[in-house]
Parts: sequence; C-alpha cells; structure tokens
Amino acid sequence: MGGMFDPVHFGHLNIALSSLEKLKLDEVHLLPCGQPVHKNALFTSSKHRLAMLQIVANENPFLSIDERECRSAEPSYTLKSLQAIRHENPDARLSRARCFQYIGYLVLLARIIFVSASCCCRKTRLRI
Repeated sequence: MGGMFDPVHFGHLNIALSSLEKLKLDEVHLLPCGQPVHKNALFTSSKHRLAMLQIVANENPFLSIDERECRSAEPSYTLKSLQAIRHENPDARLSRARCFQYIGYLVLLARIIFVSASCCCRKTRLRI
C-alpha cells in the first residue's frame, strides 16, 4: 500500500487492516513515497513519515514498511518500485493474483502522469 502517508492516519490503517481480513492477506507492505513526481508542494520529510509508519507497524505485526523510495535519491515512480519488488521476490506469492495496489481517488484522476500507468495496472490488481 503506497502513498505519501503525510501524515499516516486512521484511514490508512483501516484500509490496511480491512485488506488483511477481507482479502485474506498474510501481510500488508506500506510503501511511502520518497520524492513524489506528482506533488510540488512541500511535504513532511521521509525521515519523519517513516517514523510515523514505524509507530503504526510496531502495533501490528501484519504491517511492514518498505523504505526503498524514501532511501532513494531518485524521483519515486510506482512502476519502478513494482518492478523491483517483483525482481526481488519472483516466487508465486507475489503473482498478480496476490499483489494489490491501493491508490486514492485524486491519484486516480491524475494517473496520466505516472510512468507507464497501464503497465502498473497490469502488474497488480487495482483498488481505489
């Protein structure tokens, strides 16, 4: 589950925990955006957003944090992260049938700005 998490809030937590239950998932990975290409405004530092997420993850063993975008000096693109995750985990657990991508409604409206947006949709099952 990706996003700015600026700040992380009960809506994020509700979606993550509901997904665990309704989709019978083993875990939900939280992937905070490092350097967004879709937002020009100032935002909370990656360090602080990761700290907020760590507090939430510490309370729930089914949540994990993927820090790759926050640790990268490059702009964050969903497709690049999905490709890296698949490359690192080629096993059947991450087949399209078990990999979901959650995005907010406003991101959906601006989807055209994502690199290879249609490719992202083919790699995951989209949830809005």
